[in-house]
Amino acid sequence: YLPLELNGALNLTNHPSAQLTFWVRGHLNPYSVFRAQVSTDAGLNWAELSVVNVDYGFNNDGAWVRKQASLSAYNNQTIRLRLVTYEFNGAAPESDIWVDNVVIEDVPVPEIGPEEVLVVLRRIDDENPAAVGHHDDERTIGGVQ
Repeated sequence: YLPLELNGALNLTNHPSAQLTFWVRGHLNPYSVFRAQVSTDAGLNWAELSVVNVDYGFNNDGAWVRKQASLSAYNNQTIRLRLVTYEFNGAAPESDIWVDNVVIEDVPVPEIGPEEVLVVLRRIDDENPAAVGHHDDERTIGGVQ
């Protein structure tokens, strides 16, 4: 059981779109796994961010693989984060795993302006013009074609 724990807690108050990203490469031998885990009780209990799990059979010694997990479920909470590798039978894992560029950040929420809405309306209009009732010369909104 080999944990790598972030030194200190992360306050995710007012971070509804926080996410964890990192890059991983290496290999896991049979019965070994790699996990990202979160604790909301100062490290007493840990929950897996299962979307970034790496299981035995993983064999990417030459290529980096990007992993990403939403932390939005932990908005307005203080969490601890760790990366851990272990073997199911309790022995030290027989694996070589490298992790790089661990980042926790807010994902910007895209703003939808009239140009984007117009594109969606055009797609609907182009698929079935009679259903929407627009003519080609009525597609300009605010000077945007």
